[in-house]
Amino acid sequence: MRLCPALLVEMKQAADEALKAIREAKKFVDASAPEAEGEAFLRDALARELEELALPARTINALKTAALHLVLDLVQKNEADLEQVKGLDKKSIDEIKTALAALGLSLDMRIDSSVLRMMRVVK
Repeated sequence: MRLCPALLVEMKQAADEALKAIREAKKFVDASAPEAEGEAFLRDALARELEELALPARTINALKTAALHLVLDLVQKNEADLEQVKGLDKKSIDEIKTALAALGLSLDMRIDSSVLRMMRVVK
């Protein structure tokens, strides 16, 4: 059985188009995967209890006395806010900044309201 050359050309074009569509879909999936992983990492980091951070017990206790219990609570504060917390000094604040940096976080972060709503549901 011999195939008509025109039919072979059409079949090759259809296969090329299908392959192109698959490659485009793969690019989309590959591009969105790190973002989804990053979001999951961020949610996990923000949901951590402060006791999970590499901080001295004195610093943790001072933060808890100030009603800060999760990393989410802490990253929304700025350095001036922490200076007002009884029991925290410059060294403690530097240790806090270092511990947050180890998670890729910092003080004075603005957390998207959708993340905040989701975090309240998870608590």
